[in-house]
Amino acid sequence: MADARRAVPVKMRTDSCCGWVRLRAWEFAVIVDAHSSCQSAVLILETLQHHESSVRDILRQPLRKAVDRIERWVLDIFQSDDFLVKCRAVQGEASCLICLRIENMLWWFSVGDCQLFLFHDELESWGQNSMNQRNFYEWIGQVNTFEQAVPSYSLGRRQLRTGRSRIMVMTDGYLEAEGCVSAMPDLGRGQMSGDEFLARLVRHRTVDSTTFIRWSVHNAHPAALPSS
Repeated sequence: MADARRAVPVKMRTDSCCGWVRLRAWEFAVIVDAHSSCQSAVLILETLQHHESSVRDILRQPLRKAVDRIERWVLDIFQSDDFLVKCRAVQGEASCLICLRIENMLWWFSVGDCQLFLFHDELESWGQNSMNQRNFYEWIGQVNTFEQAVPSYSLGRRQLRTGRSRIMVMTDGYLEAEGCVSAMPDLGRGQMSGDEFLARLVRHRTVDSTTFIRWSVHNAHPAALPSS
């Protein structure tokens, strides 16, 4: 992981993140934006970290099986009776974004309004860099989407384009700071350092924490192209 940075935190809002890596094989990143207290963020990360060995076992499988199984693994954890009981006991709730790059695939699971970005020249020529849509009124914790009859969350899979891609996950504090939305692509492309971006957030007095993880990967696999 190249960067894991955050701006000045604001009372009652807590960002957290973690990342696991198997060199050149895969990267697994989690970013959490908690409200009211840090308890929901701590619960989510501690729960996932408790199962880190399971993730590593799953990701040793062939690509298709690994992606299918990681999807099921995440849902099984967040819908388990043990996790739901613990959520009812915490103060506050959190948005959560989990991102996996394995071989030439990018996979994600999202509850709430954290964002995933993928920067590649071919995609940017079409104006595409955001992989997921921010969704409001979705959380894990005291108010919990997995307590609903039908939980709300989003899942996604994208094939990486051939060549260099830059991946970034980010909490939403940058949205409140003047000029930081327009600067974010430069950050994602590596044309702006993390320190420069955070200095801009501080200078424009962001009202919320911003945490991001960014890294780059080279995909040697051929990518899909139109037939004509």
